[in-house]
Amino acid sequence: MAVTGVVPIRTNGIKTPDDEKLDTHEVGMIRSKFSDALRSRTIRIVTRRGPEFYVHEELLCRESEKFNRQLRGRFKEAQTGEILDCDECPELLSMFFEYLYRESSLHDEKICHTYEIRVLARLYCLAERLCAKSFQDAVFWKFSQLFYGKYSVQHFEVFQTLLTLHAELPERKGGDFPMRQILLWWAASRLGHLKKLPEFGDMLQNHYPSLGCQLLMLAGDGPSSPKPSFSSVKPKPHFEKDIKFIKDAAEDHQPEL
Repeated sequence: MAVTGVVPIRTNGIKTPDDEKLDTHEVGMIRSKFSDALRSRTIRIVTRRGPEFYVHEELLCRESEKFNRQLRGRFKEAQTGEILDCDECPELLSMFFEYLYRESSLHDEKICHTYEIRVLARLYCLAERLCAKSFQDAVFWKFSQLFYGKYSVQHFEVFQTLLTLHAELPERKGGDFPMRQILLWWAASRLGHLKKLPEFGDMLQNHYPSLGCQLLMLAGDGPSSPKPSFSSVKPKPHFEKDIKFIKDAAEDHQPEL
């Protein structure tokens, strides 16, 4: 089954160079970073679960060091333009590809449901595997809106999210990942509540003993223990200058009444 990861680019009715002939000056103005990226070759990405995605190479390589190495290094993917047997989750990849092409939910501070915290954790781990720093920063900003905002996060959601991060994120020298640090603090300061969860004791004792040790060491003064503080900046829309140019061009081309 083939699924395209690209999102149609809306131009508000503006004709592109494919629609009509433009003079050299006009073409030069339209040829911006985003449109240049859309002229790069399309990469076929086939996941192990079956779905396929077609994404422009330039967008992939700008955002992900892993894709950049695969497609511009001495690997067969660079020659074939195909990444086969990708073992990443198709649903998560689809969210990443959406982020490449347009303003996604990661640019919006609105939270629809607190279960989004688990989705954000998995996207954060995906960004780490793809070496996609800007994407990871955008995910963390969205996470901070949920965790530091007015939303009430359920204990079960936080515990399951912490298990995901503990299992999927590697150990890192020079300080842990901000998202995992925040969740560790939250869980350690609320051990009394977490102990009431049926699966809490079994998971820590039989599956994640090292996580249990970390929580006990961080327990400290409970909810009054100081909250970790990390700065997060709202991600800017991709190719902001290009978007402004398209909007300005749309206004300039409005028909006179």
